[in-house]
Amino acid sequence: MILNQFCVKTLEEEARPLYPFTCRWQQNPELGTEAYALNKVCYQLAVPAARWGSAIVTRQPPEQLETEAWQLVPQPPRVFDCTRLEDREALESLCRQELYRYFKQRDREDVDRASNNSIRIWERKPSESPAQGWTVHQGFCLDVRLDATAKLYLEIDRFHHFWTPLTLQEWLNTYPEYVPLIKWVRNTYLKNNQFLRWQLHSISHERPEAVRFC
Repeated sequence: MILNQFCVKTLEEEARPLYPFTCRWQQNPELGTEAYALNKVCYQLAVPAARWGSAIVTRQPPEQLETEAWQLVPQPPRVFDCTRLEDREALESLCRQELYRYFKQRDREDVDRASNNSIRIWERKPSESPAQGWTVHQGFCLDVRLDATAKLYLEIDRFHHFWTPLTLQEWLNTYPEYVPLIKWVRNTYLKNNQFLRWQLHSISHERPEAVRFC
């Protein structure tokens, strides 16, 4: 028994046919970045897609098969075998994509991805505000697991998100005694659909280009 893991259903054979595509590049990715490049293509498609070794798989053929950077070449559909690790991981990834898009379309919660590609769902309304300058939001982390017998498990863990609307300067002015506790900050704008995160090194009046880091 695994805590917080629930068996949802068994993926019967008719639920496991996928459409594979090989990718032809206008300019080949740099050595060592092939997996990242394929994952990027998956996120650009209008249908859920997942990397499958050196190829891409979907549940239904996407309408867009070509851009200026890449072209997808269809391969014969095949039923994926959950006893094969590569097939199982591709099916898991597709299930995560479908869950992510479902919650995104609801537009009721804040949805993002954790570092392990699981899905985090945060309540927009804070559950409590224990102190001035920050709030606590409750949320859930969802992940998908398949075993070799094609049983689909959903993992659910509760999370709490401590969030502040204050800028770094406002926070330092409000809570100067907490300066040593601040380790990481992030930009308030998105770049490549992500917030840039920075490690707080020190507070000084030096020009950034004059500061040297070890």
